[in-house]
Amino acid sequence: MILYIVMILFILVLLLTAAYLRWSVRHGQFLVFNFNHDPKLNRLFTVTSIALLIISIIGIIILFTLNKNFNFITLILATLTISIFSISFSKYNK
Repeated sequence: MILYIVMILFILVLLLTAAYLRWSVRHGQFLVFNFNHDPKLNRLFTVTSIALLIISIIGIIILFTLNKNFNFITLILATLTISIFSISFSKYNK
């Protein structure tokens, strides 16, 4: 039972992160970075937010239909997506 609660919280964090990235794209600013005129950064945020949304949906489906061991798929996909975003964002700012 605790696994379901923790996974629901993790999926909610993924959804909030996706929503915040999408909000940043719409407003053109992320923390101190302004990217109204930067299509590469805009694309990076858009792709990451869509990927996190898809992973969240997959995570909900896995949580309620498959065995509890399959929840690692959600964890691994989310970790890879956030890692790729972080690496791409840090390379962009060099």
